[in-house]
Amino acid sequence: MDTICLDCTKYDTSDQLARLFAVISQAPYLAILHVISQIYSRRQIHDVATLDGMLICAAVAKVLKTLLRHSRPTNLCERLGNCHEYGMPSSHTQLMAFAFVTYMLLVTRAPASTLAAGRVQRGFHLVQGAVLGLLTAGVAYSRIYLGYHSLSQVIAGAAVGSALALAWFWIVKAWLAEAVFPAVLQWRAAKMLCFKDVWRENPDEMLYKEREWYHLRTARKKSG
Repeated sequence: MDTICLDCTKYDTSDQLARLFAVISQAPYLAILHVISQIYSRRQIHDVATLDGMLICAAVAKVLKTLLRHSRPTNLCERLGNCHEYGMPSSHTQLMAFAFVTYMLLVTRAPASTLAAGRVQRGFHLVQGAVLGLLTAGVAYSRIYLGYHSLSQVIAGAAVGSALALAWFWIVKAWLAEAVFPAVLQWRAAKMLCFKDVWRENPDEMLYKEREWYHLRTARKKSG
């Protein structure tokens, strides 16, 4: 057995397909890192909400495992060293399902200003969504193939992650975007970091904030 970390997924070194699936299993952590990079580069408050939703999703998976106390598959748990852990639902699958459904909701349901409204750009976002969907399916299958979860645990993870994404998107759009984000954007720290609300502000205002942030960052580098 060998391991691939971020989460130290174990796999049979004699099985090249297992190695591939071990790599694919790291996708949920890469998804979180991607959202963090989006927050840094785009300064959009909705990206912060997406990260919050992903962290809540991960916490829900952990709570459900503790409450349900459903054992992991017994055929490989000794070799994987996780017989003492619970597996219902699959947290990897749950987080990827959350990311996929959230992305597709942003593409299809968010206001036009959130994403590029051009036909070509919209098509590009849909292609990205399809790739993310395939990656989500790959993560789900990898958890079964590598022996970390049963089929029922993976299906449960996909269902819970999808449901949480739908609920969180509704909360963000119906409540946070209307009642919370406007107040947060008035905070001094939010203004200094040039955060913006892409569901409310027009493109000229967003461009001004991006230029303001660029000049502020440039001035700091010169002074440092």
